[in-house]
Amino acid sequence: MRSMADAVGENSLLCVPHESHERIRRLISGPFSKNSLSKFVKNIDKLLSERLKKLEQNGKSFAVLDFSMKVTLDAVCNMLMSITDESLLQSIEKDVADVTDAMLSFPIMVLGAQYYRGMKVRKRLMKTFREMIDGRKSGVVECCEDFLQSMLDRDSYPSNEKLSDLEIMDNLLTLIIAGQSTTAATMMWCVKFLDENRDEEQLGITKNKSDEILLTLEDVNNMSYRLKEDHAMK
Repeated sequence: MRSMADAVGENSLLCVPHESHERIRRLISGPFSKNSLSKFVKNIDKLLSERLKKLEQNGKSFAVLDFSMKVTLDAVCNMLMSITDESLLQSIEKDVADVTDAMLSFPIMVLGAQYYRGMKVRKRLMKTFREMIDGRKSGVVECCEDFLQSMLDRDSYPSNEKLSDLEIMDNLLTLIIAGQSTTAATMMWCVKFLDENRDEEQLGITKNKSDEILLTLEDVNNMSYRLKEDHAMK
């Protein structure tokens, strides 16, 4: 579908030929291994705890899916590029939503059309990603331990063992779009499932921890619902 290819970019994992697809998939999968992701458990737990406390203080009801969409995007951007600035996150959230809408629209560049708007904001996102890459390469921006840096660290590798800047940029957008809605929907259903199945063993994990102590990968692995889901997936 042309609109999808235009939205995520010609270097996206979703659009490249088979040979390039295998290379890109192999290279970007490393930072998402179980061991690599384990260090983000505490960060995500902290993020969720802070957001939920704010909601509790407000004392108002909220849509779980909307909350999950925002939390997921913030967590993904943190994992990929170590972005924590709220104004930048809000800008990326709005732009990603427009690009996502463009993916499902009729590909016509007419002022006011979803496709037209999506292509415009895609350029803005690419400019943001380009500035991040250039900043890290020049040393102006401090390097962080994240997905982007793991790709940039391969810059001196042979061509089949690294991604070009354009490939990195297109696949940053692809990972954000692909990860946000699916993860947010999963979180929403998890809330429903956990509310209906208040397992004592699972609740005991949080009861035995103070508010200052964050969850670990071991805690997650010990959760009974997680084991059931793993079994179901197999």
